[in-house]
Parts: sequence; C-alpha cells; structure tokens
Amino acid sequence: MKEEDFIKKVLKWGGTTISAQSIESCKEYQRIAELTNYIRYDCGIVSGKISCKGGKNISRGCCCDRCAGTLGYRKSISQEEIPLLAEHFDGKTGYWRSGKGCILPRKHRSITCLTHRCYRVGILSHLVLNVIQSAKSDGCWIPVLCYCQSDWDGFVKLLKKENKYKEPVKE
Repeated sequence: MKEEDFIKKVLKWGGTTISAQSIESCKEYQRIAELTNYIRYDCGIVSGKISCKGGKNISRGCCCDRCAGTLGYRKSISQEEIPLLAEHFDGKTGYWRSGKGCILPRKHRSITCLTHRCYRVGILSHLVLNVIQSAKSDGCWIPVLCYCQSDWDGFVKLLKKENKYKEPVKE
C-alpha cells in the first residue's frame, strides 16, 4: 500500500495513533520480540495448513482475521515505521498472506500478535510472551530480562532447545 493511503487509513480508523515512538518501535521490545522466532506456536496457518485451529478459515475466526481492520492490532505506529508497515500492508488481509501467515518481521508485530497462541508453550516461551505482554503502554518500558550477553545467549540456547528449534536450511 502507498504510504499516503496507509496514513489515511490509520487516521480514518481512529484506533491507532501515529507518534514519534510506539512501544513496538522501542529497541528493547524489538530485541525481545525477535526471541519469538524460536517459539513453536503450532499455528495451522503458519505451518502450511490452510486452516487454523478448529478448521476455521482466515476469513472466519482465525486470530489473524481482523488484521486488516485493526492495522495489525497496533495501538500506535512510530513515524519511522510507516514506510515498512505501509509497504507490507494489504487492505483486505493486513499483513497475513495465504500459505505464509504474517509477513511482517516479528520485531514489528503487535503485542497482541506475538502473545496470542492456540496451544500450550513451554515455560521459557511463556516467560518471553509474558514479558512482551507487560509492554502495554507507550511510555518507558523496562523488560525484566537480563541484558548480560552471556546470559542472553544462554537463554536463547535454552529457548531453542525447549522448542526443538532447527536452524533454517539456507538455499
């Protein structure tokens, strides 16, 4: 979508604000949001099936069905994110694409999108999702995860193990 059309949609919708900064544009949020790349959500849409839990199509009940109408469930959008968000946004499906699921990089996804899950996740995965869930305001947010690099690397290693994560095959 063109940036101008995207901005008009944001302003017309009224549930999302454009500001100098949003929680999703905060570097701390983005760093933790990227951890969700290692979480196995077991979403039917993302794993290549054509329907989500319960056999529901994207247009009839999947958690992604309101993506277009809610601008990806975002409460606010930073000015610097507009080009990226507009480029990936489709007026009918939002950021969702058939056979792919959400095409928006995880670090730019909303709190709602990252924390919603249809199935149980492990304890470390649950911890990551709870930290993201705590990022409710556009004010100063300090996540409760250690930033010591060796601790961070160890946590990521355990998170990958918990989710039986395998590195993507490079073609």
